Amino acid sequence: MTARWRRSDRGFTLIELSIVLLIVAIVTRFALPKLRSLTAAELGAATRRLAHLTRYLYEEAALRGEVLTLNFDLDRQQYWVARPEAGTGLPVEATDLLARRVELPAGVRVADVVVPGAGTLSAGLVPTRFYPEGYADRTVVHLVDSAGHAYTLRVDPVRGRGEVIEGYQNLDSRPRSPAE
Repeated sequence: MTARWRRSDRGFTLIELSIVLLIVAIVTRFALPKLRSLTAAELGAATRRLAHLTRYLYEEAALRGEVLTLNFDLDRQQYWVARPEAGTGLPVEATDLLARRVELPAGVRVADVVVPGAGTLSAGLVPTRFYPEGYADRTVVHLVDSAGHAYTLRVDPVRGRGEVIEGYQNLDSRPRSPAE
C-alpha cells in the first residue's frame, strides 16, 4: 500500500496531461465558432430593433400629430428620438421607453447613413424625420460588426417600415417600383 501511495505523489503522467490537452482542444474547436457568431447575432438583433423603431415612430407621429426625429450620432454610435417641445417646438430628446437613447452593442456600429440631398454620411449627427401626414424621410442605414457581417436597413418613406436586407447593399434611398 505504501508503494502505491508514493507513486500517486509524483503528479500527473505525460499521458494524462496529453488527454486533458486533447479534450481542451476539442472543446475549443467547437466553442470558438459559436463565440464568433455572437457578434453576428447582436448585429441582427440591433438591426431588427432599429427596424421596429422606425415602424413605431411612423405610427406615433401620425397618432400624436407631430414630427418625430430619429437621430443617428455616428461619432458616438448611438441613436435616439426627438420630439418637438410644447410651446417652443424645439426638438428635445424623448423619454418614452421605446424612444429612449440606444447605444449599439460592442462590436456593432452604424457604418454610414444615406439620406437624399446629403448623400452618404459616416460621421456626425444624421436626422431621419417621421411626419404626421404618414410619410418618413428616405433613409438607408448600414450596420456592420467587427467580424465583417453587415445588414442594410432601408426606411420605406410611404409605409414607414424598415426593410432589413442581409449584407451591405448599395441601395439608393428612393423607393423602388415593382418593376425594379
